[in-house]
Amino acid sequence: MTMPNGAQYRHLLEALKKAKKAFDAAKDEGARLASVIEAQRGVILYLMPDPEVVAEKLLDPLTTAENVLLDARQGASPALLDHAPAGPKPKATTHERVQASLAWALELLTGPGKLGTGLAAREVAKEARKRGLTDAFGAAVEASQIIQWRKDVRSGRAPEWAKQHWEAFRQFEEYDALLKMRPSDLKSARAQQAARKLIHVIAQAAPRSAPKVPRSH
Repeated sequence: MTMPNGAQYRHLLEALKKAKKAFDAAKDEGARLASVIEAQRGVILYLMPDPEVVAEKLLDPLTTAENVLLDARQGASPALLDHAPAGPKPKATTHERVQASLAWALELLTGPGKLGTGLAAREVAKEARKRGLTDAFGAAVEASQIIQWRKDVRSGRAPEWAKQHWEAFRQFEEYDALLKMRPSDLKSARAQQAARKLIHVIAQAAPRSAPKVPRSH
């Protein structure tokens, strides 16, 4: 693959910065979707000059997604989004991945991280807010919610995909090695670092995909 030059890369960064600024400033979902389309278009334009990308039509999935979102933004009902649901209730969604990730971050902090549950949950919620992780309405995740998610996963009451993510975390080599370390200040420090890293990754991958935060009032 022929990599785009430095000027093209800077142009991509500027396009993404502009889209991110518009995304954060959006007052409604329509405006937010428009900024998503612009970000996607920036990536497409960045890759388009590459001969291998063109020859193998590697942009087809991205351009198809861009067109679908653009048509939906204009009020159309694209065929790609018009399909029968996998079941009567949504499952295996991004919400469940976020739920499992924050619950596992709490597990790291209360286990090898050696923090009490309340303090650990507040730390997870604080880090999630810092990284911009919210529900679809922009509400920050609450500590009590994270505690409940972990209880649900541990007791088997969580959605199936959340439980599967939890088990995947348990078997992940980095976490498995961490959990098997002898108790020490180094183990605690590494656990806290791993929890922050996990929250950072999920916030980047799914910034507005946390399950809906219950409204207290």
